[in-house]
Amino acid sequence: MGAVIVGVVLQIVSGPFPMELIKFPVNFILALVLLTLAVKGGKAFRKSVYSLKFSVFLILLLTVQVLIMGFMSDDRIKDSWPFVITYFFILVDLAIVISESLKKKRRNRSGFLLIHGGLLILLIAAGLGSADKIQLFLKVNEGESVRNGYDRLTGKTYRLPFEITLEDFSIEYYPDRSIKSYNSLVTLKNSDSKAKKWDIRVNHPLRYGSWWIYQYSYDLDKGGDSKYAVLQLVRDPWLILAWVGISILFAGAVNMFWKGGRP
Repeated sequence: MGAVIVGVVLQIVSGPFPMELIKFPVNFILALVLLTLAVKGGKAFRKSVYSLKFSVFLILLLTVQVLIMGFMSDDRIKDSWPFVITYFFILVDLAIVISESLKKKRRNRSGFLLIHGGLLILLIAAGLGSADKIQLFLKVNEGESVRNGYDRLTGKTYRLPFEITLEDFSIEYYPDRSIKSYNSLVTLKNSDSKAKKWDIRVNHPLRYGSWWIYQYSYDLDKGGDSKYAVLQLVRDPWLILAWVGISILFAGAVNMFWKGGRP
């Protein structure tokens, strides 16, 4: 709680947590340091955090912050010092729980270890990995070619490794004239390959190399007559690790279910 209070003070004094400080390779090294501290930490350190009360407190603390986040329209809580500090404590707590469980060498602990190990990997990818995540928006008119994306959080413009041309934007309607879907027919071209046409629809993003391209918005005033589309481009190098964590977590849940909830 003292650490969280310090986080509140830092938030007031310096503003949001600077995520650029933990970009790769810093986040990778930091993950290794946290796990090493958890596994090799002193007895006093282990005793102070390896307890059910401590774990429950962290969950409650995180729950309160998530509930507050639900009433906000932006990511102010997620990027705040108190949230980041709580997140790091959860990482350490999970690592110690796994380490202590391995040391006890009990039989039939596979489900427990898979669930906690998968959750740890998922949280590392989603938290530390988010510093390397790029999320850009671009507005492109029909017949126009665009190669720059705009980061709404930093206000910076980035040059993309490919060019996007909007060939046509269209909206599909239900018989009652409510919107069924809207999509953009685009041409993507980079220096290494020929231009290819793709259809990007709502809930059906295009994966192009390491990028995911989503249909985000359009000219809401003109509706089906819109002459431009707004696309969202996301690049997350830690996404594969996140899916690994989810897979391990799911395997652990299946294991626990198969054994009837026994550890």
